[in-house]
Amino acid sequence: MEIIDEINRRHADFVASLGIEIGKVTEEQLAGLSKWNMVRLYEVFYQQVFDLYVKFMFERAVFSEVPEEFDWPICIIGALSNEAIYDSGMSHISKKKPLDIIIRLNQGRDLWTFNYIVYTPVDFDGSKKKVFASANKMKADNVDILMFRERWILGLFIHWLTGLHIDREGITFTGSRDLAGNVIGVGFNGGHTIIVGIYNSSYIYNGLYFRKAFSLIP
Repeated sequence: MEIIDEINRRHADFVASLGIEIGKVTEEQLAGLSKWNMVRLYEVFYQQVFDLYVKFMFERAVFSEVPEEFDWPICIIGALSNEAIYDSGMSHISKKKPLDIIIRLNQGRDLWTFNYIVYTPVDFDGSKKKVFASANKMKADNVDILMFRERWILGLFIHWLTGLHIDREGITFTGSRDLAGNVIGVGFNGGHTIIVGIYNSSYIYNGLYFRKAFSLIP
């Protein structure tokens, strides 16, 4: 118990040192956070939202290997399944579950069961990332995009920090698939409802976008 109290104290001191208030961080304050500090904030996030204590082990030097445009780190606990992160850790986001989702776990980073960090370009509401391409086209062009678990954790993390939602203007297609090969997508229904749906992998429309991903782990 003393160890947990000490970790909680260190987390509180760290947040205070940044001069921010969790749940009320502005977009300007968010933009001013370094990758290093964001990774440490993920450790606080997992403790407060999932009641999990985790330490992401990395060296500051690794950030020099990340392309400049990939400014948002996303820290993933490998032991958390897609189902676990969907059904818990909602951080005061109400949700609607239109379908039971069975994700195929034999491809890409959905296979990974270890802790890792993936990076994505900064784009708060997704308005910069709209594309006219299907998931099939993105896969054929070998474009690495966020998997469902990564996109969902990013959304929870940003909402935990700011109280606001990302990707407010359409549907984010991910690299995750259901057992029939359809795409797992995340949409914003206005208000406070996040919808996860299944979409045909050849589908294209003007409210669709992807979030590119970069990982140092092959």
